[in-house]
Amino acid sequence: LKKIFVFISFLFFNGPGIFKVEAATKSSAEVSATVVSINSVVPLIDLNFGTIIPAATSGTVTVTPINNNTDTRSKTGNLVLAGSDYSAGKFIVKGNGNFYTVDVSPGEITIKNSSNQTMTVNNFTIQSDDYAPGNSQHFRFNNGYGHFKVGARLNVNANQQAGFYEGTYSVIVALH
Repeated sequence: LKKIFVFISFLFFNGPGIFKVEAATKSSAEVSATVVSINSVVPLIDLNFGTIIPAATSGTVTVTPINNNTDTRSKTGNLVLAGSDYSAGKFIVKGNGNFYTVDVSPGEITIKNSSNQTMTVNNFTIQSDDYAPGNSQHFRFNNGYGHFKVGARLNVNANQQAGFYEGTYSVIVALH
């Protein structure tokens, strides 16, 4: 109680000058929004195989999507899976239908690093809130929305060159 009284006394006896603003600065920041049409698909999370340490022999890394749970990552060969920075791709669909189908095209893609070294990605799988993984399935909308995840297998070459590899795959969503 004594400390509060002393502090209040200080404010009272020193008057309003204690709150004087000596200098002010101004700043601005960007603001943005994306509005999508009713029948659209929006990517939320990228498909990411995470950090991989290559081996003298080739191997594979597979990201398996699991809805409402942590996705899994597995390997073949002598590769080392480092860290936990992997994820299945995640999308949201907004539509005016009873159900939708999803397919990934093409069935195999090539990803590259800045030195044009490559790896292939294939065996894409799709997981939705209502069904098990598969390449092309029917999924039901829930109040006009649907969510699905995409997993795949990465083919890592023997002694794969280090670097950040990236590429693009397409999801094809048909509304029914």
